[in-house]
Amino acid sequence: PEELVTGQPWTLDVCLDYFACGNPFLRQTRPAIAAPFAAVQNGAAFRQQGVADVAEFLASRDAFDKAYNAVLKAAIADDADADADEIAVEAIGAFLLAEERETLLADLRSALDEAKDSELQEILEAVDMVTLPLHPVTEAEVRERLAAFDAFLGRILAGGKPAVVTIARSVVDGFCPMRWHCMLEQGVLEVLCGRLGALEVLYADELDAMENL
Repeated sequence: PEELVTGQPWTLDVCLDYFACGNPFLRQTRPAIAAPFAAVQNGAAFRQQGVADVAEFLASRDAFDKAYNAVLKAAIADDADADADEIAVEAIGAFLLAEERETLLADLRSALDEAKDSELQEILEAVDMVTLPLHPVTEAEVRERLAAFDAFLGRILAGGKPAVVTIARSVVDGFCPMRWHCMLEQGVLEVLCGRLGALEVLYADELDAMENL
């Protein structure tokens, strides 16, 4: 970036959920149930191209959200109206690319048939956050991403070192799984020290205290 070349101060912000990301919105939903809903969200036609007209994009998004929510609400409803469920599923199909529509809707129907009401309710409340990763990350994947982070720093630091580095754990909100927090924090600090040298590490509660000095 130009600001690095010209020597202007800059901040490096590191989020641990880049290395290992969970989905706090679907704690009680089986991955196999959530996956078809995520595929439909990702498969919406308006998401497959650039945004040339913001108003048109937002209108398409709102119409899709309404149809998507109708599918879930119809499935959760106690009346067990199969015709209503199918009408809702067919309606969401209008927002999908023609070449993918049949497969996406078939998977969606299967998930709707197998899902518990509690799972459907979680998916409904998650909205587009259903698309967050659902597979448990492995140690090999974590180490691979730490190596990629190290390589990224090697490139970006050619323009100068950051004035400040911030690290967001993202553990309390559930985006970074607790299982990986200690390894990631240590790994990120080791990479930073390797590229930047000795660091003065301050934690958020210490920063709050410094404001009163």
